[in-house]
Amino acid sequence: MKRVTDLLLNIRSVSDKIHQTEERAKTRGERFNIFSILGVNHYELAHSTIIAEFLNPDGSHGQGDIFLDEFLNEIFYSVSCRFRKPWVMKSGAPFDISSAKVYTEYDTGNGRIDILIRNEAGQAVIIENKLYAADQPEQLKRYAEFAERQNWDYSIVYLTLYGDEASTQSAEGIDYVRISYSDEIIKWLQRCICNTVDKPFLRETFIQYSNLVKKLTHRNMETKFTEEVIKAMVDNAEAAAMICSMQQKYREYVQDNILLPKLKEFADESGLQFAYDWEMNGEKGFYFRKKEWKNAAIWFYSENRTSWSGFYITIMNEYPDVPLTTNRQVQLHCFDGNCSDSYPFGWKYMEQGYSEWDMDTLADIVNGKFIEYVKEQTLAVINELEENSCFQKG
Repeated sequence: MKRVTDLLLNIRSVSDKIHQTEERAKTRGERFNIFSILGVNHYELAHSTIIAEFLNPDGSHGQGDIFLDEFLNEIFYSVSCRFRKPWVMKSGAPFDISSAKVYTEYDTGNGRIDILIRNEAGQAVIIENKLYAADQPEQLKRYAEFAERQNWDYSIVYLTLYGDEASTQSAEGIDYVRISYSDEIIKWLQRCICNTVDKPFLRETFIQYSNLVKKLTHRNMETKFTEEVIKAMVDNAEAAAMICSMQQKYREYVQDNILLPKLKEFADESGLQFAYDWEMNGEKGFYFRKKEWKNAAIWFYSENRTSWSGFYITIMNEYPDVPLTTNRQVQLHCFDGNCSDSYPFGWKYMEQGYSEWDMDTLADIVNGKFIEYVKEQTLAVINELEENSCFQKG
């Protein structure tokens, strides 16, 4: 046990240094990021729009196809290294960028392609951008069928935060390439930064977007601190192995013994009903509701069946599969996602990095920051719902 304690103390020392460095960076303005300010962080469409603009040879950057060329080269290199085969179109030919056009939200008649790169030779690169949302039914299969109907020579690229595989129901029998924000996108952005050293406005834009991606993928710790933590783990390998093996137990303990009691305490103090479910058909979340709201509830919810990510806040029935009955539907100001039949008052991803429940989130549950965030969001939603007299009374 002493080795475990020593390792944790060493890492705590590094953590303190990181916090001090972070504070100094803030005072120098180095943490200013226009993309974060505009709320880009967790919205797939926003990331698709930004990436597509960088890739577009006719984009406002005015640099022609240089960024598209770097992107395709990065995919080619990555796939060649990982899969021992070159990345090419279905026919085996490389993609010709000389007449390339880039589209976002390309309508297939049965869905939309996040980013589509096409040329006059009938070649197409289909990019499915997945930050947190779950795969739609047979999503990649439908893209492949659409490309076949168009007689395209195509390749499907599946982009996620960490290079995850597509679900079996989405991609069974489909040949596709996996790339990640944490690896290929960061490397591509670095290539773009190197290509714009004499163009300060463009260079700073790439730097800021790269910093955002590093933050989302937890790649923003300075190398010297990363090496210091790794060295401490190597010096205490058995203790490190024990700690790593207990991550799931740690998550369960924090959720069951800290998070849930604190949320229940808040609900009781506020006159709210509270419930949670971590395993509803692979989906997970918790909600607060007032008794007079009939079946409506404020959900903190994720549809992601494979990871603790994609958490958002919305108003749904306390039974998510049942439609919500309301006096009227209205877009709440506290939500930035548009209202729809599924979300009659809108929705938004949890902010402050809480849309992805990682070890940092667990730390904020322990120190109380996460609980305070949930309280603030819940009360803000309640106030706006009551101001608009949104629900039928039970």
